[in-house]
Parts: sequence; C-alpha cells; structure tokens
Amino acid sequence: MHYALYKFPLLRNLNLGRVKYRNSYSPFGNIQPFVCESTQPTSLNDMTFVPGPEKPSTWWPHQPLIPGRRVVKLYPVRFRNKLRIALVREGCSNRPFFTIQIKSNLAESKKNGIEQVGSWDPLPNIHGEQLIALNFERISYWIGMGAEPTVRVAELLGLCGFLPIHPRSYLMAHRARIAMMKYLERQKQKQNEQVTDEITLKSAETDGVKTQWIIKKMTLKKWMSIYVLIQYGVEEMNHHTGGIMVYAKKNNWYS
Repeated sequence: MHYALYKFPLLRNLNLGRVKYRNSYSPFGNIQPFVCESTQPTSLNDMTFVPGPEKPSTWWPHQPLIPGRRVVKLYPVRFRNKLRIALVREGCSNRPFFTIQIKSNLAESKKNGIEQVGSWDPLPNIHGEQLIALNFERISYWIGMGAEPTVRVAELLGLCGFLPIHPRSYLMAHRARIAMMKYLERQKQKQNEQVTDEITLKSAETDGVKTQWIIKKMTLKKWMSIYVLIQYGVEEMNHHTGGIMVYAKKNNWYS
C-alpha cells in the first residue's frame, strides 16, 4: 500500500479510511504514516440514510428531455443479449411445426438458437391432441441461467404443469367460453325460428290464409344470384311450377 501511494501520488489525496499518508524527506524516501481523525463514518450507526421516494420510479410520469415537448410514445427497456426460451418456426408454409430453443432477444425469429429444448405440433391429431415434447431438465437449467420464456412458451409450460398457468391462458379460456355460449344461443334461436315457421305455415293452411311469402337468397352458377319466392296457398298452387316464381336480376323471366 505504501509503495502504491508513493508511485501514484494522486491516491494521497483520497481519504482511504482512518489512516492518511505523507512522504518523509529522509534520504531513503520512506513513507511514514500518521494517524488522524477520519472524515468518513466508520460504522453503520454513524451513517445517515436519506429516505427515497415512497413510490417506485415507474409510477412517476416520464418527462421529455427537451422542455416544451410532449411524450408521444414510450418504448420498453430492452436489455441486450438477454437469453429467452422462444418458438422457432419450422416445417412448410401449409404445415407449421415449432421447435423450442434457447435464443438471444437480438436474434432473428427463424434463426437457430443455442440449444433446442423441445418441440410443439400445433395441428391436432385424429384424437384432437396437440403433441408437445419438453426437456424439463435443460429448461430448468437455462431458467436458472437467466433465460426467460416468451408468452407462448410460458403458456405451454403452464398448461403442462411446469410453471404456474399464464394469465393469457385464463383469458383465452374465458373468450372461448363466451364464444361457445353465443354459438349455442344462435343454434337455439334457429331451432325456435324453424319451429315458429312450421307453426305459422300450419296455422295459415288451417285458417284459410291465401298467400304467404318467404324470401330466400340462392346462387345460380357463380355470377348470377336470384331470389326465389315460394308462394303458399290453395288457389294459387300450380302442379307444373310448384308455386315457385323465379326472378333474375338482368332478364326478367320466370318459370
């Protein structure tokens, strides 16, 4: 330490603890220390801690560097060369297949990563199952090394029981449940409409109502659409045409 202070004189100006050093003017050039009171605290009891803000820095609104301007868009802080467990697209354009690899966040999406730790086939098989292969030992190792799974990989790891279930899985299940309820309601409404139509047709025939029109849209070939008007009644029924009058868009003809 004495030699370092003698060789680098700038260190003499630093207060390195309770001991200060000075050069003696003896012919041998020895460095003799002398003890004095230190200006720095020597224990935690002597230190004074200034309390920080009650709320984290993420709560405070971000202010622009140049006054007079406003914040248009905020971008998240992206750490460089951070490992992640991501999906890599494989297979054909009409036959997707994904491999789960360890990659850097700066690498391209379709580039191979450091190591492959699993695979996922999104297309279900004949039993309606999606096949997925995972190497839990290597995944736990890379998670211990600081690799973070992406949202899709976190969903897969949560569904297989390796990690807690991702919130997006609950959200997708909630949306699927709502969509299924709406689909069942539409099917029920269609059945009710068919029953009511049959009841009205039977009541019209029994009550003696002459005509009732039901308009249905059909397609004739690929370029012409026609409207079929079905006429129900006793007096207007024709055995040759079946009570059907066909109106085309361009040529007004009817059978």
